Amino acid sequence: MPQQAKPFIFLNRSVVNDNEKNRILAELFFETYLIMEQKKNVDLLRKNKKAIRFNNRELKAIESYCEKYRIQNRSKFMREAIITTILKKFDEDSPTLF
Repeated sequence: MPQQAKPFIFLNRSVVNDNEKNRILAELFFETYLIMEQKKNVDLLRKNKKAIRFNNRELKAIESYCEKYRIQNRSKFMREAIITTILKKFDEDSPTLF
């Protein structure tokens, strides 16, 4: 004899069947996912601005590098170069156990 599924009691104390339970849980999961994604996206928004000045030789070197390696998004290139340097330094300075 197959075992009957236990009734699912939702927050408002109503009893729902398995299909309704799955739909409700899917909606809750999706809403939670959207909220988490929105928060993550807000944290990742680039709201802060920094300006960098280069002399003529530095600018010429950057321009020739970008032309040679076909870099079209210079902001992304510079941001990645700066963050990579910072993370490497943090890694070098971190304490080790051995």
